[in-house]
Amino acid sequence: MATNLDPADGRDLVRLVDALTKLLARLGLSADPGTPIPPVNSGQPLPREQLVSLDQCAAMVHITRRALARYRGRGLPAPVRPGHAGRPTLYDWRVVRPWLEATFGLRLPECHPTAQHENLG
Repeated sequence: MATNLDPADGRDLVRLVDALTKLLARLGLSADPGTPIPPVNSGQPLPREQLVSLDQCAAMVHITRRALARYRGRGLPAPVRPGHAGRPTLYDWRVVRPWLEATFGLRLPECHPTAQHENLG
């Protein structure tokens, strides 16, 4: 089924696309279709990383740190910051949370209540 378009409509469409592209640029967004859309949230800025220790992860699923450590090499996501000099190994909550939910059958909050919010980038 062919549709006849009036050339004036095509010019209107070009002007509309141009206006939308300029608006997106002012908002700091891209008109590129491959650009991911930022998530909608409650107006709170989302931290790039929510860093949690193995102890904090274990507490959320009601097991000991030692029991959770046994999952290293058996599905536990890799840490984002290895521990050293008395500092704990840290995991990104956004990565480890889905694994904990699937492994232990619990629903966990999207934001860990005691996570360190840091930008590692």
